[in-house]
Amino acid sequence: MTNDDNAGPYGMEPMPSPPDADGSESVLASRSGPPPQPVAAAAKLWSIVAGVCTFAYGFAAFGAFAQGTDSLTVAAVALTVVSLLCWRFGQDLRAGHDRRTALAVFGILASLSLIPLVLVIPALVLQYRPASNRWFAMAPEPNP
Repeated sequence: MTNDDNAGPYGMEPMPSPPDADGSESVLASRSGPPPQPVAAAAKLWSIVAGVCTFAYGFAAFGAFAQGTDSLTVAAVALTVVSLLCWRFGQDLRAGHDRRTALAVFGILASLSLIPLVLVIPALVLQYRPASNRWFAMAPEPNP
């Protein structure tokens, strides 16, 4: 940790102040470079959760289909799709898109068993840490 007077918590520069009412400061800071550690860790946890759930619910869908249980097959396929969406939104999180609310809902849906829930709770906590909130509050980088 540095002793720099301008450094905020975690040794990071503080978030810029919003523009004045008269619009004198029109350029907001944009996200550049890699995401902060909590966001990167949350994205990795979402990828692990999605992988575990996709395989588990995919196998459950095949097993239910083989037994001829249509309602269980549909439920397992739906949960597999939710798991794949968790993976996609986890990747979007790392890219700077604020998908935290959708990930919270999908994570709860995908965590019908205890194993994924053990990974979902830390991912939820990490994606709402102060460093993550500051990063998502910045304007995204413009697309080339």
